[in-house]
This record gives sequence, structure tokens and C-alpha cells, in this order.
Amino acid sequence: MHDHIEEMAKNIIRRLHPDEPNKHSRLWIQDEIEYVLDNNLGSEATRSIRLEFNPDIVLEGLGNMKKLRCLIVDYYDMYGVDLFVGALVSVLCLYSV
Repeated sequence: MHDHIEEMAKNIIRRLHPDEPNKHSRLWIQDEIEYVLDNNLGSEATRSIRLEFNPDIVLEGLGNMKKLRCLIVDYYDMYGVDLFVGALVSVLCLYSV
């Protein structure tokens, strides 16, 4: 049931701006994240990102995402081994006071 609800939420987000990922409130598709960050298209619309970090990603695009509240980073070494023990995900959640 949870998977179905998650899929519905993703469809709702993508339906609003299907060809403009920089206007999505949540980014989870790696190609779209890289496109937004590489072209410095980050906007205040983005609230949450889940990305697979690699050295080629330009993180300067995060500076425009003033309302970003949750950044989830999956990081693997060059051999594809998860560096977080027990396949944990590094999560940084920001809260405004």
C-alpha cells in the first residue's frame, strides 16, 4: 500500500511541470537532479532531494534552493560498495526556526 501512495505522490509532483524538473518540489530522478545542478537551475520550489553522489555533480546549484529542507545522499565508492555501514543513507534535514 505504501508503494502505491508513494507512486501517486510522485505522479502528482511530475504532472505539475513535466518538462521542468527545476520547478518540482521533490527531486529523486538522478538525471533530473544532475541536469538541475549542472545548469544551476535550482529554485525555491525544491524542498527535498535524494541523490546518488558522484564527484562529477556540481553542488553549487544547491545555493538557489532556499527552501530545501531535506537532502538525502547515497554515496558509493568507485567499486559500488556502500560506504555507510548496514546500507544506511546519510540524511541531512534542515529546519527553519
